[in-house]
Amino acid sequence: MRVFILFDLEGVTGYGCTNISGSTKEFAYSDVNAAIRGAKKGGATDIIVGDWHAYGGNLNPKKLVQPVRLEQYADRFEIQNQQIDRCFFLGCHAMAGTPNTVDPHTEEYYIQNAFVDNQKIGEVGLIAYYFSAMKIPVVLFEGSAEAMMEVREIMPDAVCVAVKRGFESLSPEESAKQIEDSAMLAIQTKPKLVYPKKQELRVEFTDGTQKTYREKNFQRIYDQFTIDLTET
Repeated sequence: MRVFILFDLEGVTGYGCTNISGSTKEFAYSDVNAAIRGAKKGGATDIIVGDWHAYGGNLNPKKLVQPVRLEQYADRFEIQNQQIDRCFFLGCHAMAGTPNTVDPHTEEYYIQNAFVDNQKIGEVGLIAYYFSAMKIPVVLFEGSAEAMMEVREIMPDAVCVAVKRGFESLSPEESAKQIEDSAMLAIQTKPKLVYPKKQELRVEFTDGTQKTYREKNFQRIYDQFTIDLTET
C-alpha cells in the first residue's frame, strides 16, 4: 500500500502556541515521523512525504523515519501518476477569518473567502476534494481543533487528530502518540471519497474582487486555481 503524507506547517504541534516552547521544525519532524510509524504499523509498504508548505524545502529527508521518499510542492501535478492508495494531511490550519486560532488563512493571505457549492471552505476541504477527484482518499487529518471542525463539515467520519486548540498545544510526546495510533487506524479504515455536487469554486479576494472556476473535474479546477495564485 502506497501512502502520500501531505505536510503543511501552521497546524503542527506547538506552532504559534503560547504554552509550549521549542523548535517548530523539531515539532514538525515529530508529527511527520509519528504518522510514518503509524502508517507502517497499519500496513503501508511505500510512503511519500509531500512538503507542501511554502513551495517546499522545509524538511530534511535525513530526519525522517526511513525508508521514505520526500517530494517538494512542485511535484503536486505528478501525484495522480504515482498510484497512491491513501493520503494523510498533516499540519492543517483553519480557514481565513477563523477567530482565536493560529494563523488562519486559505492558500494565500490575499484570499478572503473560498466557496465550493456556496459552502465556505478552507484548505482542508480543498485538499479533500482535490485528492478525491484523483481517486485518492484522504483518510487522516491532523492539525488545529478549528481545522478539524472544518473537516467534520465535509467528512463526518474522517479520522482526525487535534493537536492544539486556540493558542495552546499538546506536548510533542502526546501529539506523537495520538498521531501514530490514528495513522494506524486510518490505514485500516475503509476509505471514502468526497465530491462536491457542483464542480464550482468561487474565490473572494481581500481587494474586493472575486473569481469563479468551473469544470467537470475538481482536480482541474484546483490546479487552475493554484496556477493563478502562482502567477499573481
